[in-house]
Formats: sequence, C-alpha cells, structure tokens
Amino acid sequence: KWNLRPAIILSMRSLSYDDLMERLPSKVVIDAIEQTPSRTVVASDIAATAGVSLSQARKDLTALASLSRGDIAVSDDGDLIYKFPKDLNSVLSSNSFKFESRRFLTETVWPPLFYLVRISFGLALLASIFIIF
Repeated sequence: KWNLRPAIILSMRSLSYDDLMERLPSKVVIDAIEQTPSRTVVASDIAATAGVSLSQARKDLTALASLSRGDIAVSDDGDLIYKFPKDLNSVLSSNSFKFESRRFLTETVWPPLFYLVRISFGLALLASIFIIF
C-alpha cells in the first residue's frame, strides 16, 4: 500500500516541531539581557540573573543571537560572549513574526481576555447561587 522507502520513513520520524519552527528564547532571558546596559553578556551571568539553568541560558542566547543577528565571540578564558543590539525588542519584532505575535498576544490580547474570563466566572457563580436559593 505504501511505497515509502524505509530511509524516508526514518528521516520523517526524526523531524521534530523544533526543527521545523524557529525556537524563541524565554522572556526572562530577554529581560535579563535588557537589564545589562552594554548588551554584552555571558551565559553564566544571564543564568544567574534570569534564574534559569546554564544550559537553558546557552540555548536561549544562541537562539536569540540568531534571531537578532547578534555577535558571538570567544573570550580568552574560552567563554562565549554574546553581544546584542541596543534595541533588542524592535530587532526581534522585525526579524521574527513569531516573536511579534507572541508579544502581541501576551501584552494586548491576554489581559482583557483574562479579565473577561474572571468576570464571567464570577457572574456564573452568583447566578448559580441565586438559582439554588
């Protein structure tokens, strides 16, 4: 029935969602970078400031450098030094539709939507109390 070769099936199974879609760094890492005035950071500093693991900080910084076209250099000690542009959020918004849509949803859509959910829950609770008594 299926005319797929085993090599094609094997390669289709090894693809993941992260391979197909760009990976966005976490918001706490972006906020930690924005707190540094020079925008030149090391993964260990970001991990300590953002409260994430060192491996997570490295992954997020590498993804962020890729999305924002930041620079990665190696220090004399062998640490990776990440340098980001001063207007990091605007660069990310212009380079990544996914980042812009996430920012729009979390800052514009979610707060009023959550407020409406809370109000409707309260009204439904009051209505059920009045119906029972």
